[in-house]
Amino acid sequence: MRVGVAACAVVAAAGPPLDAWLAFHRDVGVERFHLYRTGDAAVPTAADITRVDWPFAAPHRPAWDHCLYHHGPDAEWLALLEPDEYLFATDGTDLGTALADFRAWPGVGVARTIFAPAEGDAPAIRRAAADLVLALPPFLRATGLDPARYDSYRPLAARCGFVVQPARTCAVLGRHAFGFRDDAAAVTEAGEALEDGWAARPSFARLRLNQYLSEAGETLQTRFGDAAPVRRRATAAELAPFRTEIDTAILPLRARGRILVS
Repeated sequence: MRVGVAACAVVAAAGPPLDAWLAFHRDVGVERFHLYRTGDAAVPTAADITRVDWPFAAPHRPAWDHCLYHHGPDAEWLALLEPDEYLFATDGTDLGTALADFRAWPGVGVARTIFAPAEGDAPAIRRAAADLVLALPPFLRATGLDPARYDSYRPLAARCGFVVQPARTCAVLGRHAFGFRDDAAAVTEAGEALEDGWAARPSFARLRLNQYLSEAGETLQTRFGDAAPVRRRATAAELAPFRTEIDTAILPLRARGRILVS
């Protein structure tokens, strides 16, 4: 049976537990989950879960492409997520209702708010500022800009996650790149054009991704320091000028209580 909204994620043994992630997305309107299991990752059994054992070392793009081809026809919208990303409509409506406003476009790029474990005696989880940038070459707004200037970089929050209409999507070309039919293009949740998977500015009026880094010592540096296309870990010197990474204490997300961080 065709559903309104499905989600696809690659699940690793070292990743976060799935129970809260699944419960939350069920609450906000996801009707089916396609979980691509790598290694010995634990995947729950449920009527709304399709488990695919996935053997590839670099799994995301091929897994999402496989999901689009084999399971995409069964959903009007397919959210391509990580198990630490929580997608929701900002006004509290279900995702199917919120996404109906975007039917004219083949996909929607959703800006993210990043949460990470705090250090020392700070609260247990803290939120990165929406204008946070990291001094990494892939995050430059354009080639030739001064890499020592803060405003040469795109905010990390503007790196979008995607929800696509499978019927209008030909292929997954990368983690943030898609081929759409009839040369159509995805837009941001503000209805604005995207550039290589980036929004011109982060906006959260209608849709949002909350991304929760691991509580096992993961930081923005360890998560994003090897961002493609650099293909190497960023050095401390590259990150240091802009590493005011976590600045606001918040409460953690509660899956079933509809308490969504503002």
